[in-house]
Amino acid sequence: MPLKMAVESRGLYFNESHRKLLTLSAGHFKVAKSDFVTILRFVPNPYRSIMKVYGLTGGIGSGKTTIRQLIEALGIPTLDADAIGRELVAPNQPGLVKIVQTFGSDVLTEQGELNRAALRQRILENPDAKHKLEAILHPMIRERTQAAIEQLRRQNPPAIVVEIPLLAETGKPDYIDETIVLDLPEAMQLQRALQRGTLPEADIRRLMENQASREARLAIADHVIRTDPPLERIKQTLQTLLEDRN
Repeated sequence: MPLKMAVESRGLYFNESHRKLLTLSAGHFKVAKSDFVTILRFVPNPYRSIMKVYGLTGGIGSGKTTIRQLIEALGIPTLDADAIGRELVAPNQPGLVKIVQTFGSDVLTEQGELNRAALRQRILENPDAKHKLEAILHPMIRERTQAAIEQLRRQNPPAIVVEIPLLAETGKPDYIDETIVLDLPEAMQLQRALQRGTLPEADIRRLMENQASREARLAIADHVIRTDPPLERIKQTLQTLLEDRN
């Protein structure tokens, strides 16, 4: 049996460094093929239990923040793409500089900070403005997110979860292994969003219309978690997914 087939047939990881090491050992000891296969059984697969990076997404009112807190309570580190985006649009940060260059200084407050309400209104009224904003921020957010993931990897956590609200709209980054979609009926999304009291119903409905549909989010899901059951049941589901699979 060729070396590569012998390795792969037993689910063992195979790369060029292993090829050189194992070929050298086999040549030195002059083992028979059958003995060589036996030896291969004891070669550990360094990536058999590799840590996974999950993308967590869902529409407005789906409970992303609550679920991320539950995940952190399990001892699994998380990142928030929106929080990284807020860092990028702080005064003198590259995101804000580019936004002002694109949209003008009327998206700033008198203190020189981003006027989120004014920018949100412009996006709601003009889909092209939304695309321009995404083109500015999303590459920057992905770059910083990837750097943060690499730092977390050094701590050897069981998994990493990155909350990405617009994952269905912008596509899965290369650093995301699997996607978790938080799902619930649209009527319940609206109800929960209204309970926050931060936006009027008309604006929430427009946001929902501008986001990916429920069907589009489910289409990209590796795992679907309904967020209308009790939190304890959701926590058990998360524990099974994130701890037992890693």
